[in-house]
Amino acid sequence: RRRLVRRVSGFELQGAVPGRYIADSLEGFGAVISATFLDSSIESGGQSITVPGLSDSIINLTLYYERQGFEARVSGSKRDEFLGEVNAISFSRELVNVKETEIWDAQISYDFAESGVEALQGLSISLQGQNLTNEPFVTFQNDDPRQVRDYQDYGRNYLLSARYRF
Repeated sequence: RRRLVRRVSGFELQGAVPGRYIADSLEGFGAVISATFLDSSIESGGQSITVPGLSDSIINLTLYYERQGFEARVSGSKRDEFLGEVNAISFSRELVNVKETEIWDAQISYDFAESGVEALQGLSISLQGQNLTNEPFVTFQNDDPRQVRDYQDYGRNYLLSARYRF
């Protein structure tokens, strides 16, 4: 029998700062940030690899403004390269390297509840942009980013929505 040894260690830092704590003029503004740092390994049969799906570091940032029914936010996520598992021939699992990514999203919305216009009470509208930097999902082989296994370009997504509550 093979002996499997797993090890994961690390830490995460998180913080949320409403702008009003810095200055009264920043009421409605704020930031949320998190950073995760990991070290992982699986040892089996004398070989050691990182735990699939875990990056060494992931950093997330959201900047926002929320006031009187108006909301705007920009969010970014930066993730280091990691070992991933994908389907291979006959749906067997294959380990591949997944390239680092940096993805930015944004959203703007307005809730008419505070508009003072009675006919619009209950209406809210929203516009979202996802993957604004058009970041592809790229996997590669043999620890060599030049040996691209899969390149998936999802493009940018835009979503416009309206909701009315009776």
